[in-house]
Amino acid sequence: MTFPKVGFDKAEWQTTKTKLVESDAHVLVLKDHKADFFRAKIVSGSKSNTSIYRGFLPSRERLHWSYGQELLDGLHQFDVAALPQFEYVDSDGFSYFSSGSGTLVVNVENQADGSFLHQGMLMNAACSGSNGNAVVNCTYVLHDF
Repeated sequence: MTFPKVGFDKAEWQTTKTKLVESDAHVLVLKDHKADFFRAKIVSGSKSNTSIYRGFLPSRERLHWSYGQELLDGLHQFDVAALPQFEYVDSDGFSYFSSGSGTLVVNVENQADGSFLHQGMLMNAACSGSNGNAVVNCTYVLHDF
C-alpha cells in the first residue's frame, strides 16, 4: 500500500516559500456529506494561475488552477471543466480533479506601480478523485507585490 506524501521536504519548502504572496481566501469544501469551511491566508500565483493553501504551511491541502493564458485587465469567466488544470488536494494528500461543472469568475486590475490585484469567485466546482467526490467553492483576493 502506498501512502500519500504529507508536508514539504526542505528543498520543496525553500522553493515554495520564495514564491508566496500572502493574501486572503475563503474556501468551502463539501465532501462525504460534510461541509468544511476555512479561511486561507496564503494565496500565491500570477495572472495565469492561482494556488490557495489551507491555514499554514507545510500543509499540503490546497486548490490550484491554471487559466491557460495570462489574463488581461478586466472581468473574465471560465467553465472549470475547460481549464487546462484544476486540482483540489485534501488534508490527507489525495488529489481531486475537475469532473465537469463549476464556474470561475475573475477580475484583474493592473496598478500604476506595475503590480496587480487579482480577485475571483469559484462556484460549485465538482471534482472527483480516488478518495471520492468533492464540491469546492471559494472567494479570493491576490495582491501581487
